[in-house]
Amino acid sequence: MKIPFQEIKRFIGECGAPKEDLFAASTKFALVAVAEKHGIRLEPLLDAVGTYEPSKPLTTAATKEDAPAKVDAKAAQTVKTAKAREAAAGG
Repeated sequence: MKIPFQEIKRFIGECGAPKEDLFAASTKFALVAVAEKHGIRLEPLLDAVGTYEPSKPLTTAATKEDAPAKVDAKAAQTVKTAKAREAAAGG
């Protein structure tokens, strides 16, 4: 689960970070830096959100191990097709 920027900002503000630092932080990374600067632990926020469950992959892309075999098979098919065309053309 992703934690929204505003939720992180609110939590850090409630833990005592100065408003100036919070307003200057424009990314989640900057908010983490503000928390570190002021000794604010983010674990309670993470515990409140719950455990991380990775999302399912969006595609069924081939793995790196599969790639060479698929390329070799495609190359072999291309050579086969070229030879068949040559034979059909009388060459």
